[in-house]
Amino acid sequence: MNENQNLNNSENQSEKQEFIGNAIEKLNPFFSAAFVYFNKHVFDDLLPNVCLLIETKKSRRNMLLGYYKSTFCNLNKRKMGLISLIIDSVLSKYTVKQKLTTLIHEMIHFEASVKGVKDTDKSGRVHNIKFKYLGEKRGYIINEKSKSNGWSHGTPNDELNAVMDAFLKSNPFPIDELILIEPEPGESKKPKIFKYLCKECGVIVTGKKDDLSIICGNCDIEFELIENEAKDPLTEITKIIGL
Repeated sequence: MNENQNLNNSENQSEKQEFIGNAIEKLNPFFSAAFVYFNKHVFDDLLPNVCLLIETKKSRRNMLLGYYKSTFCNLNKRKMGLISLIIDSVLSKYTVKQKLTTLIHEMIHFEASVKGVKDTDKSGRVHNIKFKYLGEKRGYIINEKSKSNGWSHGTPNDELNAVMDAFLKSNPFPIDELILIEPEPGESKKPKIFKYLCKECGVIVTGKKDDLSIICGNCDIEFELIENEAKDPLTEITKIIGL
């Protein structure tokens, strides 16, 4: 085997090894670097250390892309907060700047916590006017108040956009494409309930099988299987028993 073949083999092995292990591990260093950069160039180095995680579990609440918790854990006897980015926020359907804007949003919550400012209601969902003011000081402009989330959704102004551009110039987003595969819809786990009617007295009973043999104790006749989902059960039963 000559030197060129050895070189080609080593290159092929390197390409294969790139996919071994955590396939999205490069996301964590990217957002960690973004946090440090924005803390310096946007937040005046105000924010202390924080735990920054990317959650792969989808949000239960629609449109939730991230959240901040002031108390998350004790790390080496130091209380640490948490910035969590929901996996939805880093998918390819969002631009890189939209991804970074989500991080900025959570860093504003972090600033509010550091300053002792209550910027949301008790649920943490409705953002008040104090969040709007803090955000706008950092270039996160909020023009409209949402009925469900308050002063929440903002966009970066020209100055903040320039900071993002400067960061991305030396820190390109490390993944070309990331799309979640939605699970195929499965059958409902809720058991189907079947209805049986005594045509004599109109009593209805239910069961989990469609082949039950049930005798009415009052009329001494067998119940009959009826349609499981009638729009107006009372009308359907009246038709069956001839009332």
